[in-house]
Amino acid sequence: MEEKKVFVRQVSGLVRELSLVDACIYGIFATGVFFTLEYFWPFGVGVFQGTSMPLIGLFGLITGLVTSLVYAILGSAMPRSGGDYIYQSRILRAPWLGFAIGFGWFSLTWIATGVFGGMVVSKWLLTLFNFLGHFYNNPALIEMSAWWYTPTGMFVINLILASLAAICTISMKWYRKVQMYILFPMLLITTVTFLGILLTATPSSFIENFNFWMKKFTGDANYYNTMIQVASQNAYTPPTSINLYNTSLAYVLPGVYLAYTVFAGQGLLGEVKGARSFSRLFMAFFVGVLFTSGLVFSIIPWLMQNVFGWDFLNIFATNYYAGLVNLPFELSYFTLMMCLTTNPLIMVFMGLASLAGAFYMMACCYLNASRIWLAQSLDGILPEWFVKVTKKLHAPINALAAEWVIVFIWILLFSFWPAFYSVVFAGFPFVWWAGMIPTGIAAIVFPWTMKKVYESSPASRYHPLTVVAGILFVIIYSCAAWQIWFNPLLGAADFLPRFTVSVLFFGSLVWFFLYRAYKKSKGINVDLAYKEIPPE
Repeated sequence: MEEKKVFVRQVSGLVRELSLVDACIYGIFATGVFFTLEYFWPFGVGVFQGTSMPLIGLFGLITGLVTSLVYAILGSAMPRSGGDYIYQSRILRAPWLGFAIGFGWFSLTWIATGVFGGMVVSKWLLTLFNFLGHFYNNPALIEMSAWWYTPTGMFVINLILASLAAICTISMKWYRKVQMYILFPMLLITTVTFLGILLTATPSSFIENFNFWMKKFTGDANYYNTMIQVASQNAYTPPTSINLYNTSLAYVLPGVYLAYTVFAGQGLLGEVKGARSFSRLFMAFFVGVLFTSGLVFSIIPWLMQNVFGWDFLNIFATNYYAGLVNLPFELSYFTLMMCLTTNPLIMVFMGLASLAGAFYMMACCYLNASRIWLAQSLDGILPEWFVKVTKKLHAPINALAAEWVIVFIWILLFSFWPAFYSVVFAGFPFVWWAGMIPTGIAAIVFPWTMKKVYESSPASRYHPLTVVAGILFVIIYSCAAWQIWFNPLLGAADFLPRFTVSVLFFGSLVWFFLYRAYKKSKGINVDLAYKEIPPE
């Protein structure tokens, strides 16, 4: 009698093309790097009074440490592509949950995050062309600046990014070279530029430069004092101390991107060399956390706070959300940074990391989501069409093609339906916080539900650490998910974000049970696959 196959095939078809250094850099870009500062200011400071921007980064450092431990423990035990889907479906013995989160929440919402990167690029170009146009008194540049942030402008930018990323990710080897030799240098240039200009600037030089630029934009030669007077006339007094609770709320939205330093890289472990080493994998994750949460999101915001001033950052952001700031473009942290210079080249350097991050976000969508779909099709819960991997490029080509179509739909929605912005801005961050909670639970129960696998894993020698890290992980991620779902200031309490994430989850559940029943009617028991670790 012919033995029935547990998996669609006995090898994934993927090849370990990435080093741990590549995985570390990949994780760094997953935070969005500099464009995630959009959540810090003006949003965080203006909406949650008393927010400390550097403290947001330190919160990210703590979360990143716990997250690095959990994923290094699970990843070194089962170094497969698919990440959370593998851990949740095997360790928790809940394939339905792993599928609904992995397919409906993670892969489909990942694909949408790229449009946020495109929006930030649009905002940077809007600000850059405005500054250059007013500096050179060039009406054409000023007119062009407005186009970048129109629905059509954002659609075109996102479409270009999505198409280039699709080509780049056809081969992991291609992507690796682009990341190492183009994206990473762009990140370093922006980092050095930010540090250099903030370390040499002073509060007085900022005020002088700020007034210089604001006179060109508004005609007011003392706009700095005008903002202070406007706040006073509206009975606003900036907070005199840090509000820890409000800072924790301001952390919730950017915090999930900070955790992506680990989260993104762990989804590709089936293509990472050396992923079976717990200590090396942990360092690959945590070095990325140190760079992002430690440097970009703690030290740089601290320098910004010193140069721009605590009071003025609060006043300007609060005035902006009260509709009292009259500027020809949307306010962002780019506005303040560009006010520190009149050098066009430095202005361009400031945005290179955001441009690189936006391209990466599109590429990450393709890479991570396609690996989840590949893992799910190997298990037999997605059609076998998704399992095709090209022999020459070692890429799940059909999954990548399907993703481009979905990306195009997300881009259309985001560009031409303003209400959809809240779904991407707040609804999907809820998905990522909440969707990772079962992974934390998996870490807690791992020593018992998959005892043999755990005992043979590198992390077994640190047994208490596995459980403790899992408990801390669940606490942090549960608190964040709770706040983002119920706090109206964080956006996900609105109908559309809740409706969208609910449809994605329960729609995936319906698919799981119907498709499993269909496969069973054909004599195929997909449940058998979930009792084993997937093939490499």
